[in-house]
Amino acid sequence: MGTSYGTSKSAIAISVKVADKAGVPILQRVLKRIEFVIRDDAKRRNESVNYRGSVINLSLMTTASTLLGEDLKVAYKRGIVIVASAGNSDADACDVAPAKYKQVITVASTDVGYSEGRSSNWGRCVTISAAGVGIESAWIGRDDATKIITGTSQATARVAGFAATITSWEFSGAKTATPDHVLDRMKSNGNFYTLVGGGRSTNFLMNNGFWKGNPYSPYPGRQVPV
Repeated sequence: MGTSYGTSKSAIAISVKVADKAGVPILQRVLKRIEFVIRDDAKRRNESVNYRGSVINLSLMTTASTLLGEDLKVAYKRGIVIVASAGNSDADACDVAPAKYKQVITVASTDVGYSEGRSSNWGRCVTISAAGVGIESAWIGRDDATKIITGTSQATARVAGFAATITSWEFSGAKTATPDHVLDRMKSNGNFYTLVGGGRSTNFLMNNGFWKGNPYSPYPGRQVPV
């Protein structure tokens, strides 16, 4: 998405509103938007044999609930990859939603030195870590606007983009990559790097492996921005 930034430049982004005017996510809106993606994904699968799958980016914190858990289960079982931010409270990610749910790929942040982000949440509910400190990206206001920002939402966007790349390149006929397959691909590349100092979470650090000459790349000859 975008011409200068992002890890999946050919992906189609669909923005759905879940927050109020103050920017606070509302649970009922989150549920409705997840259900929208489930319906939209099913429609696209029925309409085209070339449809390559959906990725949900949940860079937000909301209230844990039975309904949220059920919606995430349905999306996961339908083959939709769900990526969620771990949160920025320097606390256990298992205590916040949607990061706590096992159906999501929960993302913590790291700095340029591959150390755990200072404010990043952590713990056994974290699935993978990615760069999230001092990240320059596209911004609002004008077409060429940029901003340097920090947080697990920045790390989550990178992982969601990588997930979209994997779902595209792993597509075969009418069969799309499953969430588990996408995560396995991430881990097979990510385990060549570990967090400096070990951290308090899983030691998988996102690495798309697409630099020139990388012998460990799962997609030889293909290269996208890290």
